[in-house]
Amino acid sequence: MNIDGMMSFGDFVFPMNPSLLRVKNENSISSTRTSDGSTDVTLTGEKPVVISGSGYFTGEGCVSTFERLREKLGSAAVLYIPSQRPVLAVLKKLELVCENAENAVSYSFEFVGCRKNSRNRLKRVIYGNDEASLWDISYRTGINIDTLVSLNPHIKRPDIPVRGSERVNLC
Repeated sequence: MNIDGMMSFGDFVFPMNPSLLRVKNENSISSTRTSDGSTDVTLTGEKPVVISGSGYFTGEGCVSTFERLREKLGSAAVLYIPSQRPVLAVLKKLELVCENAENAVSYSFEFVGCRKNSRNRLKRVIYGNDEASLWDISYRTGINIDTLVSLNPHIKRPDIPVRGSERVNLC
């Protein structure tokens, strides 16, 4: 689920965007020493994106908000970051940095993106089943309907069931 301009992970919408956000993209390289003493550097692949940061939950329900996010630890879902492309990610770390009497909780987090060529069972694409519309898929996956519509311009009506042979992009 995503509310425009707000960061979300699956059905958890951050009530306030994190105050610090880092998106780390990195490649794997290997280097070997050649017979003439120089070094050959070879690009061996792209590492999964790492999204980390910190922020605050405030108000009377701040601790329960943190607990709802903590329940997602280790799970995979679509991560939406404002002004970024959605990414299928796993919540790897979540830390309660401090808790004070002023109804505020400080936290830090780390998400790891699922590799494009991963053999895991996480879905980035599904195919229609002649029963579910984009609205149904949005409800089941927690992906905002506007995001699904923009990812699937070939589907003209989000309220009509998607044909069995038709591809539905989730991120």
